[in-house]
Amino acid sequence: MTDPPDRDTRLGPALRESVVIILSILAAFSIDAWWDARGERVQARAFLEALSVDFEAAEAELDRVRGLHELVAAASDQLMTWADGGDPVSACRESADPYTALLARPTFDPPMGTVQTILSSGRADLVPDRTLLRELTNWSALVEDLKIEEQQAIRHLEAEVFPTLRDALDLKYAVRSGPYIWPGAERRDIPCDLVASIAFQSVMYRNWELHQGALREEIPPLARTIEAVKRLVAAGLEE
Repeated sequence: MTDPPDRDTRLGPALRESVVIILSILAAFSIDAWWDARGERVQARAFLEALSVDFEAAEAELDRVRGLHELVAAASDQLMTWADGGDPVSACRESADPYTALLARPTFDPPMGTVQTILSSGRADLVPDRTLLRELTNWSALVEDLKIEEQQAIRHLEAEVFPTLRDALDLKYAVRSGPYIWPGAERRDIPCDLVASIAFQSVMYRNWELHQGALREEIPPLARTIEAVKRLVAAGLEE
């Protein structure tokens, strides 16, 4: 009669099978974790590449808007400078185009899709550089600050600048540049009596103040943030 296998002998195959199953599960988890980590690295790099493209475009857009604010501020300053001279009307008449720049509406409109996706998706962890993440958060706030300043300038244009020009000038002859120019504009003198008006000078001062505020207070930190983001993104892409 054969002796029955002892308990240790019976457990041997079962134990080995359990170990194999556990090791298989652990291996599967390891593969999943590796794949997830690889996917996150790919996504993080995609974010960096998208940020690189967006901030190149943002830099060009900021240069464009800065130029428009400088144009309006310079025109307002020139009109106020003429008023401080002995003969502001004559000084105005010597100008080819004293008023057109006042009608510009600078508005900063950078691409924000990638930044908003990073900040609102709940996956800010895909930007491992905390300094870069802070710069992106700061960027969103700075963009809003400039837009607020620009909206104030646009409201002033609509409520004060344009109505003043409209009521005092024949704009089809006063406007000398831009896409819409009346064909007979060069045949008439530019009306310049408005420059001597104290009310008009007050409107110009407010106009100058608003655009100078954008140039001095809002645009420089935006430019610094663009440079910082570009530098950090380039470093991340080199890793």
